[in-house]
Amino acid sequence: WHSLLEITVADRAFWNRTQTVVPESGAHTAFMLRALCQGRFTMAIIGGSTSAGGGSASGCWPRKHPCGSKCCGPSYLAWLSKWFRKAHNVSVQMHNGAQGGTGPEFAYLCLESLVGGPQLGSQVDLVIIEFAINEESNCQHAGPRMERLLDRVYAWAPSAAIIFVNTFSVGNPIDASRCFVPLARRFGHASLSLQDAVKPLLQRGVL
Repeated sequence: WHSLLEITVADRAFWNRTQTVVPESGAHTAFMLRALCQGRFTMAIIGGSTSAGGGSASGCWPRKHPCGSKCCGPSYLAWLSKWFRKAHNVSVQMHNGAQGGTGPEFAYLCLESLVGGPQLGSQVDLVIIEFAINEESNCQHAGPRMERLLDRVYAWAPSAAIIFVNTFSVGNPIDASRCFVPLARRFGHASLSLQDAVKPLLQRGVL
């Protein structure tokens, strides 16, 4: 896992700083084995505008972009799909239910309609959850809401691996990843905080 997720800039504190959770859950191992053996996998995404294609396009930030103050598409998901294809010859079928300005409660109420209906869940290998900047930082409120969403995801896609991708906004101090990391550890899901991994490098001008 660590060798596959290395960033280009050497940073010995990376793994400690990022609050990365590398799961021991068998679901993640099974997901990778199925993907490598079959040459494909199905992924569902629930999250906010970053996963919907805003704010994360390569080459946009900090330069101006025709979309306005916020960059638009292809987002980190396009890079992830490209990595699977080039590094492992694996194709990714994406069902992107991300909606800008929404949080876990919205996804909880509308999950199946967002990501392709009730029948698709049995075919999903991986679910990405991205709500760190769309949820409040008070974990007494944010934690239970995310836990309800996780219960809904389990019922919809019982065999899927789950990864929290905790993104950040340069001008937005909200970071609910501190509320999600304990859930990832407790339930055996993967979690990566880009707030901790990437923002310090941007602030130092390294990236």
